[in-house]
Amino acid sequence: MFRLGGHVDRLARSAEALGIAFPPRGDIESWIAGRAAAAGDCIVRVVLTGGTDAGRPGTGSSVIVFAEPVPATPARLRVLPIEAPWHT
Repeated sequence: MFRLGGHVDRLARSAEALGIAFPPRGDIESWIAGRAAAAGDCIVRVVLTGGTDAGRPGTGSSVIVFAEPVPATPARLRVLPIEAPWHT
C-alpha cells in the first residue's frame, strides 16, 4: 500500500482538528489492509464520521472503508516504446 502511514497520520490529525474520535491506529490499518487484500489492485478510501449524533457523548465515530478498481490509464498517457537507433 502506497504511503499508508502518512495517509493514516493525516486522517488522525484531521479527526483531532474536528473533534472526531479516532479508532486505534492498528485497527484502521488492519481494516485498510484487509479491504485492499480482498479487492486486489484498487484504490482504498476511508470515511470517518462523528457518529450518529456527534453532539452527544457515547454515540461514537463511524468508519467506512471501501475499495474501487484502479481506473484504466487513458491511451494518451501510456508510454509508447520505441527502438533507439543507436542501440543494436
